[in-house]
Amino acid sequence: WKSGYVAGDVLNKLILPVIIVIIGLMVLVWSVRHHRFRVKIDRDHDGEETAVFSDRRYSYNGQKFSGGNYSGVFGGVELDLRGAIIDSDVNVNINSAFGSAKIFLPNNVNVKLNGDNVFGGSKNMHTDSGIAGAPTVFVNSDSVFGSVTVY
Repeated sequence: WKSGYVAGDVLNKLILPVIIVIIGLMVLVWSVRHHRFRVKIDRDHDGEETAVFSDRRYSYNGQKFSGGNYSGVFGGVELDLRGAIIDSDVNVNINSAFGSAKIFLPNNVNVKLNGDNVFGGSKNMHTDSGIAGAPTVFVNSDSVFGSVTVY
């Protein structure tokens, strides 16, 4: 096929990537329109953080942690809770769009991971404490062309 602007073999090779990008942008627009990647303000949480086109690291070493909302869009979020004081069940809401999110938890907590993924994934690599009555960290993840990993 000759268009005069682009050689036919190059055009044929570009059709699939262009379709994938268009689908991805449609999913992203749908998610933003339906407020899937909006950080909600909740005064019962410690963190309300967003990383856009950047990498952000948050640490709560030696501090009491009561949960939070974290978002990464075209970037990465790393939440280090290994040194945090977690003495009751907490919720961590994390969103990732075209990026990654990593959560590092202390050994004395249990974790429950729940996620909605579109062309992405969430993975729990953390080993539960095995202690009866240990606090549980509930990780609620949403990712579009991104990943969320709990360590």
